[in-house]
This record gives sequence, C-alpha cells and structure tokens, in this order.
Amino acid sequence: MKTLNNKIRTILLCFTLVFSINIHSQRETKKQNIFVRVYNLDGKKIAKGHIVFINDTILGLKKGSKIKEVNYFNIGHIKTKRSGGNNLLAGALVGAITG
Repeated sequence: MKTLNNKIRTILLCFTLVFSINIHSQRETKKQNIFVRVYNLDGKKIAKGHIVFINDTILGLKKGSKIKEVNYFNIGHIKTKRSGGNNLLAGALVGAITG
C-alpha cells in the first residue's frame, strides 16, 4: 500500500511538472523599450531612438512616429541611456555619502 501511494505521488508530480512547463512557455515576454544613440565611425551621431527591430544588416529605430533604418556597416558604436560620465558621477556620489 505504501509503495502504491509513492508511485501515485511520483506520477502526479511528473504530470504536474510536464503541464506547468507547457503553461509557462505560453506567456508573452515583455518587450523593453531600449533607447539608443547610434554613432558612425567618425564619432558623429547619426541616429537616436527606441529599437523597433534588429535584422542581420539593418537596425530599426523609432523616434516619434518615424522609423529610421541604419545599416550596420555605418555604425561605429552605440550608447544606451546616459553617458559614462553620469555613471561615474553617480557612483562617486554614492561612495562619498557612504564613506
């Protein structure tokens, strides 16, 4: 009787795990609105906006109602959010207050 109860518990646990994985996989992922600034190889800003799509050769940015497509070969570097100086200042300020 005891082994039968253990087998039933094991089977119920397996069914629960299998069906809960399937339920979890159906959830939609949250899309983040990432704001980026795109600079060319010379360091000049060529585009800015929220990322709409990323392709194998094109980066799509949306600013307002316009969508601008930037070719990967024109991109020198991409900055997100704020510049490095702002992060440095915030870290120094937190360190000074803590110290």
